[in-house]
Amino acid sequence: MTFPLLTEFAAPLAGNPALPLLHNELRNKTKKSFIGLVTEVQKHLTTDLSPLLDLLKNLNPTRHFSPEFYCYYFTLLTHMVQQNNETAFNLCNTLNLLPTSDNFYHDKFVITSNTSSIMMELYKNNLGDDKKYKREEITTVSSFDYQEVSSYIQRSFNIIANNTHLSEEINEIISAINIFDGGGKASNASSVGFFGLIMMRYHRFNSQAEQLLYFFDSIIHEAAHNYLNLLITFDPMIINSKEFFFSPARNTNRPMKGIFHGHFVVFRLIMAYRLLEKFFAEYFPTQKLDAYDFNRPLADLPMTFYPRLEAYQYKFKQGESIIQQSAQLTEFGREFFNNMSSIIHHD
Repeated sequence: MTFPLLTEFAAPLAGNPALPLLHNELRNKTKKSFIGLVTEVQKHLTTDLSPLLDLLKNLNPTRHFSPEFYCYYFTLLTHMVQQNNETAFNLCNTLNLLPTSDNFYHDKFVITSNTSSIMMELYKNNLGDDKKYKREEITTVSSFDYQEVSSYIQRSFNIIANNTHLSEEINEIISAINIFDGGGKASNASSVGFFGLIMMRYHRFNSQAEQLLYFFDSIIHEAAHNYLNLLITFDPMIINSKEFFFSPARNTNRPMKGIFHGHFVVFRLIMAYRLLEKFFAEYFPTQKLDAYDFNRPLADLPMTFYPRLEAYQYKFKQGESIIQQSAQLTEFGREFFNNMSSIIHHD
């Protein structure tokens, strides 16, 4: 059943004043479920898990929970669903030893470069099998690169701050960016499994303008995924989420859920580029996208402002057609999708 407050989120633009309330409800919901999972594990263990249960029960949902909190929860949930009982038991035993709940809160935004965190392990494990990909290609950025990346991220946030609605939304749902070096399949990522965190690869470009656009674009992109993950927690939006169709964002077949995610991401990128164009116009000449670039996946588009905006607009139309023809949406999902189309076509 759809959470009643969600009806206020059918408008897909940033700036919904009810976002903190919905975010708070996510924390309440996840906390309650986490307690239920640990209570179930306790039935099968001789170890007393009351320290962990007390810690969870005393969590304050008015504070922002950390990506680690969500990662521990979803990791435990996955192990229990897959009946990996021993692994679930070991995780609970480890969490039972935590002296405080400090690790479960994130009250301030941080930029980190931790390549050994539980979220990074989850990220690596989800990259899939690829003969060209080597896990050791994911490395920690140098202290010099960390300072440089932090500077670009701060400049990106300064640009985003010129649109109050977008800035407030991102500040509400994004609590950390984890920077890493890497090659192969290593790329930017977000997940409900580490909600509030953006995994961001330090992809190097030839000019400062391209570098700034990369971080700005990446923040908008991954924040959009986080926002949609929050909504989908309360309404699935896509009924045939696992059926495969062509994805304009990836230029390959993907489950409909991924296509819908990509469509919303492109929508948010178009809006951010339009709203904040003046901050990039002086660095990038007005130019058209080369014909052969239209069908490139998002990850392979040239890092230039106007061709990217043109590509996003083209891919939005592609995604719109595919979703109209093939997606089975909930009532809320249909309204949300239709509102995206109305906004783009009105502008």
